Amino acid sequence: MMALSELSEVVKGQLQGEDATFAAVSTDTRTINPGDVFFALRGERFNAADFVAQAAEKGAAGVVVDAPVDIPVPQIQVADTRIALADFARAWRAQSDSKLIGITGSNGKTTVKELTAAICRVAFGEDRVLATQGNLNNDIGLPLTLLNLRDNHAVAVV
Repeated sequence: MMALSELSEVVKGQLQGEDATFAAVSTDTRTINPGDVFFALRGERFNAADFVAQAAEKGAAGVVVDAPVDIPVPQIQVADTRIALADFARAWRAQSDSKLIGITGSNGKTTVKELTAAICRVAFGEDRVLATQGNLNNDIGLPLTLLNLRDNHAVAVV
């Protein structure tokens, strides 16, 4: 669990509303769980700020936005929600003792990542390896993967 006030400091944001705790992060209101914090990301074809009311209705502990919104849950206002997500993931990763294996390149990243994760699972145990799901190897998927790092993970393959 982490407090919204702590998250606000990490992402250099401004907390509006009462402090609350959260256990997970979501960028998709279709899969958000009560108590999650919702990062309202902008894309070329979408603006997740359009969905913050839905996040609030589903029980979000708070939202991270780049402009104020009129909803009854705490919000952290930042300059850029994508950068805030990356900053939070970086800070979360920094407090972990897990080894990190990063796979890069033009072709074959997902295959090499899956093979590397399989080897690590044999070496460290099934529940001690965190790996990026599918091919979520972008500026949203990588931070979300790192935010799933827990104390039981010996290694993360991204």
